[in-house]
Amino acid sequence: SYNNKKKGYDFMETMIKKIKESEEFKKMFECEQNNKNHFTDVGHHTMESVKYLNTMELDEETREKIETVLLLHDIGKPEVKTTDDKGDHFYGHPQVSRKIAEKFTNDEIILNLIQHHDDELISEEKIIKRYINKLGKDFPYKLLWLVKKCDIMGQHPTLREEKLNQLTEYIIDFGEVLKEMKQIQLKDLAINGQDLISIGIKGKEIGNLLNGILKKVRIGTLKNEKKDIMKEVKKYI
Repeated sequence: SYNNKKKGYDFMETMIKKIKESEEFKKMFECEQNNKNHFTDVGHHTMESVKYLNTMELDEETREKIETVLLLHDIGKPEVKTTDDKGDHFYGHPQVSRKIAEKFTNDEIILNLIQHHDDELISEEKIIKRYINKLGKDFPYKLLWLVKKCDIMGQHPTLREEKLNQLTEYIIDFGEVLKEMKQIQLKDLAINGQDLISIGIKGKEIGNLLNGILKKVRIGTLKNEKKDIMKEVKKYI
């Protein structure tokens, strides 16, 4: 309803105001980032990423979530900053940022996006599978890609194009792997090898039949129910 939407909007507005008035937020504008990835302090990088967000066509709820994530994603950087002859480093800042963010929100989606916004994305199938198994198939990856895109757009202009291209390539590879992982697997079938052995099927024929059944279940021409599958199997005996 309109009233519920207005309450939600007012709540987000109040939270965003509190974030911007906090000491932790103000410290970001005093925290320089002398490294190849950045050309501004942490605070101005944050506001550049929000500025880019505001150019995107998103529904209001998604926009508010992503804005909150962006305002908080690097808020832990001043606490972890170290400097050496290669410049400034911010090791472990996503976890510290999440901890600080918990003062403002208990929204798990926002907190998880903050925690994982700086994850390294490697386009190798086994690494992508490991990443999906770590975060889960239902993690809001599409929102994570939005956060990463806005984050890149707040970084050094000379690196943006290359980083955006890498992100796009990764998202395509990731989508293929996730699609495959979400598909029903042999272990998910309502029957197994023992069921086939019990009706006299032996050897290689067991694997061939199970893979044939799996294909039919995947394309929807066969229900994944034991009675339906066994009826189909008996056609081949």
